[in-house]
Amino acid sequence: MEKNITLKEVTITPTTMERIEKKIDKLEKFFDNIISVNVLLEKNNTRYIAEIRTHLGHKTITAKKEAYNLSAAIDDVYKKIKREISEYKTRIRKK
Repeated sequence: MEKNITLKEVTITPTTMERIEKKIDKLEKFFDNIISVNVLLEKNNTRYIAEIRTHLGHKTITAKKEAYNLSAAIDDVYKKIKREISEYKTRIRKK
């Protein structure tokens, strides 16, 4: 799985970078065929925006969240992408 983390007007600590990478790795538990994951973290005035885009071969799933705290934005977007991948996997199984 290919991982890309892009920062726009945001600086993060190595600990935060490690936390993001662990969350990305956990996504493979929910869907085996993830080709790549792109994470975008940016600051817009006083809010942080976190976006995760997963490429599942024939399908791209994107989740985006905003928060006043970077950690909250990361946690929220991870929960959202995890839920969307799980829902997609359920839809595939029903076919």
